[in-house]
Amino acid sequence: MPSRSPGTPVDSLRSALERVTVEGMKGLVRLFVDRPPGRKDELVDLVLARLQGEGLRKAWDRLTTLEKSVVAEAAHSAEPWLPIDRIRAKYGSVPGSTVDSSCLRRDAVVFDLFFYQGIMPEDLKEGLRAFVPPPPKASLVSLDALPSHLERRWTCAGAGGERQEVEVERFPLVVRLMERAAQLDLHAALRLVDAGRVQVGAKRKPSSASVAALRGLLSGGDFYPDDAEEGAVRACAWPMLLQEAGLARAAGGKLRLTAEGQEALRQEPSHVLKRIWEAWVEGELLDELSRIEAIKGQEGSGARGLSEPADRRLALEEVLEECPVGRWVAVDEFLRYLVASGRDFEVSDSPWNLYVGDREYGSLTDGAWGVLEAPYARCFLMEYAATLGVVDVGFTSARKGWGKGDRRIGSEDMEFLSRYDGLTHVRLNPLGAFLLGVSGTYAPMVAAVRVKVLPTLEVVIASGELAAGDELLLGRFARRTAERVWTIDRERILETMEGGGSIEELDGFLRARGLEDVPAAFATMLHDLAGRAGSVLDRGVGRLIECGDAALAALVASDSRTRRSCALVGETRLFVPSARESAFRRGLRELGYPLSLPR
Repeated sequence: MPSRSPGTPVDSLRSALERVTVEGMKGLVRLFVDRPPGRKDELVDLVLARLQGEGLRKAWDRLTTLEKSVVAEAAHSAEPWLPIDRIRAKYGSVPGSTVDSSCLRRDAVVFDLFFYQGIMPEDLKEGLRAFVPPPPKASLVSLDALPSHLERRWTCAGAGGERQEVEVERFPLVVRLMERAAQLDLHAALRLVDAGRVQVGAKRKPSSASVAALRGLLSGGDFYPDDAEEGAVRACAWPMLLQEAGLARAAGGKLRLTAEGQEALRQEPSHVLKRIWEAWVEGELLDELSRIEAIKGQEGSGARGLSEPADRRLALEEVLEECPVGRWVAVDEFLRYLVASGRDFEVSDSPWNLYVGDREYGSLTDGAWGVLEAPYARCFLMEYAATLGVVDVGFTSARKGWGKGDRRIGSEDMEFLSRYDGLTHVRLNPLGAFLLGVSGTYAPMVAAVRVKVLPTLEVVIASGELAAGDELLLGRFARRTAERVWTIDRERILETMEGGGSIEELDGFLRARGLEDVPAAFATMLHDLAGRAGSVLDRGVGRLIECGDAALAALVASDSRTRRSCALVGETRLFVPSARESAFRRGLRELGYPLSLPR
């Protein structure tokens, strides 16, 4: 089979044969005659003659079914050599080997006539295309339904190197339907940001307290329980998703909704989710690999070798687009199809800079797909695609998903490689088909709650159930006084306005969800409160300065060197804003007065 380090592409079969050693050529010639000639040029001419016209077809007919498939892949490929991983993923195995520069280690087989150091010559490709049909496209296996439990068989080497079954484990499979949940979670996340309760650090990642607050609002809770070792998934994703889409931005250590974010609260959730998905696929805010904390070395030289996350996401998105809507696909099958269909990607072109467990012995140089691309894909699918409602998911404990064969020196005590190891199945749903552009339309799944506003300042939930985001909004302006009744609280409204909230949020919510017009008395109250916004402004903190007498206070307040930095308060006191304190001190010294501390 073509090696991982193939030779130089060649245009002609003659050129390829001339690079083979004499002993190697004799091995090829023996496929046609029992006694090969001794001279190199005679050997080359004999093979060339046997691979012309009908002879090429006869050689093709001698191939096995698998070998014919591989030769067809090469003949109809624009690439000079065949990728081993792609062939193995598509056909389940690969033919034995191809002729190398010596061909001394074994007898040649017919398959060796078609490849030379992993390369099929261009004129040989042209001859084959005349009668060899193009290979079929890779297929994706899907399931109509999932079992309630999964079974895993652990095996180890037995006596004589034979494989021996040693353990069978059965564990439950959790299924989460994300189409409706994502639409509810979107508004909950936006409302929490609008309430000023999402704090972020230097890298714009949410604080642990903010993650905890989000987990309490998510529809059905996060994927894993709050006390599970896997930790948060969706709660960590939402702040990053909102920032990438420009719906929120960091300011003063907290996220604040942008104008687009405020508008998103009034838009159909599916359209907002589509905007977020498209922004995330092309975005640069976060490399999902960083969420797999067990993979070390991602900084410094390790970071320089990482590929662009957008390129990886595009490959995964293309495979998602080909998933059948409403049918389950095993994640292992998803990844197999990704490789088989030519969408495989590299997370890093220098995986030796990354490691698991021990820096020296845990390097990811060997078997990197199992601990780089596959875990990366699981993170993308579970933390971002599922969070946005693109796919429903089936999963189990991450400890059950991490294969023993993936363990490396220094990682023996690790419970799992990443919190996403437990993801076993995904299902593209109607919302996902819309977000991906597979479907041009989408019928909203989440029915808006309907309310009735009474003259008594009560808001009655007439139909539907309040989502977490709606409860968060009403809680900023009202008190819950019964199961389905909220009473508007003037003090809470004023507190919310003081914190930067807008009364238009409440007004817009009630008008959009109301069964009838808001009562006139209620509308008047809201209009009156809204009109008072800005009447009394907080201009910041400052210093209160006490002067010895009224004349000195009047002098300082009127002198050109100090008057712009202070204001007269009463007869003997001056107020100096913090932002003007330095200028005030300079001007006061120029007047010949020091600013003394109280005794």
